[in-house]
Amino acid sequence: MKIFAQQGFAESDKVKLGFDKNFIDGVIYSPRHTKIDVLKERLGAYSAGYPGKELLFDPQFYASLHADEADWRMGYLDEDYEAYFKCHNKSTLERESKVRECLANVIKFQQGQTKLTGIIGPNILISRSFDSREAVISKNFIRNTAEVAADLKEKRPVYATLAVSYQALADRTAFDEFLNEITALETPPDGFYLLISTNGGDAGEFFSSVTIANWMVLNYSLSLNGFKVINGYSDILSPLLLSAGGTAGATGWFANLRNFSLASFEPPKGGRRPLPRYLSNALLNRITAPELDQLRNTVPQILNGLSTDAHYPIADGSIPGETSHEVLQTWESLKNLNGKLSALGMPDRLRALLKMIDNAATVYAKISKTVTQLQYGSEHLAEMAEGIYLFARRSTINLEDVK
Repeated sequence: MKIFAQQGFAESDKVKLGFDKNFIDGVIYSPRHTKIDVLKERLGAYSAGYPGKELLFDPQFYASLHADEADWRMGYLDEDYEAYFKCHNKSTLERESKVRECLANVIKFQQGQTKLTGIIGPNILISRSFDSREAVISKNFIRNTAEVAADLKEKRPVYATLAVSYQALADRTAFDEFLNEITALETPPDGFYLLISTNGGDAGEFFSSVTIANWMVLNYSLSLNGFKVINGYSDILSPLLLSAGGTAGATGWFANLRNFSLASFEPPKGGRRPLPRYLSNALLNRITAPELDQLRNTVPQILNGLSTDAHYPIADGSIPGETSHEVLQTWESLKNLNGKLSALGMPDRLRALLKMIDNAATVYAKISKTVTQLQYGSEHLAEMAEGIYLFARRSTINLEDVK
C-alpha cells in the first residue's frame, strides 16, 4: 500500500524531503510543470540517492485534444516535449494506426529517460460515457499499449492510462462492459495508471459515494486480474482504494494535485492563496491551520500524534513555517492510515475503514459543541461509508461482523 508524490508546479525540495523521511514510495512527474533538463537531473539524483523508490512520468497526453485552445496552460508540454506532445483531434485518433504512432512516440520518449522505473502509456479522457467514441479511442490505447511497448523491446513495467470522468462511472452497464473488455486483453499491460476526473476539483464530486464505489471496483477487479493499479490524484481516498486492491495512491501539495481535472489546464480564475491545512486522520479530512489552532486543546483527538505535527507549532498559531511542511504532513498521515490497514485482509480492511468513519463522526460531534465553525463539515463521511457499502455489494463482499 504505497503513496506517491503527484509532482507539479513549485516542487523545490518537497519530493526529496518526502524520500528522506520515507513518507512516500515514489513520484509521478508532470511534464507540464517540469523542464526536460530538470526532469533528467531529478531522475538521476533520485535514482542514485533513493534506490527502491519508483520514478514515473505521466505524459499528460489527455491534454493534447485541447492543445490549440486559446489561453489553455500547457506549460512546458509545448516547449520541451514536442517529441510526443502535439495537438490531436478525436477523428484522427479513431484510426488505430494513429493510436499506435502516438503510443510509440510516448514510449520512445520515456525510453530515453533511463532512470524511470516504469513506463506510463498515453490516453485520452473519457469525459461522459463508457458508451462513446471517446471510450472506443481509450480502449484502443489500452489494448495497444503493451503490444507497442513489446515491439520497442521495453523491459520495464508498462502501465496503460485509464482516465475517466466521475459522470461516466455512474452508468453501470456501460462501465461493466468496458471493464470486462480491458481485463480480458490478449496482450495486457503490467498495470494501469488510473485517473478519475472531477469538473474543476469540486469536493462533492470527489467524495460522491458512486464515484468512490466504482473507483474501488476498478481497483478490485483490476487487481484480481493480476494488474497493478496506480491511482493518480487520489489523496485522502487512497486508503479506501488501496484497501480494495490498489497498488498505490498519489497526492501533491496544491489542490490541483489532489484530484484530477482538465480544468487545471484552463485559464486561471484568480482568487487568494488558500490557508495551510492539516490532514487529520481522526476526521478523515483537512482543516485549516487556524481551525487546528482553535481546536487542538479542546478536541485533541484531531491531532495525529505524528512527527509532522511539529510543523504546526502552537507558538506560531499552528501555521507551518515552510511551504513543504503541509505536504509532508499529508504524506505522513496517509502512510499512517495505510499502515493501520495493510496487515488486514479483505473484508477486515473495509470493516476497519467503516470503524474509522464512525469514530470520525464522533469527533465531529465533539467539535460541533465548541465555538469553532469548520469551513468543511462531516458530509464526506456519509459518502465514504455509502461508497464502501456500494462497493461491497457490487463485489459480493460480506461486511457483516464475524461472531
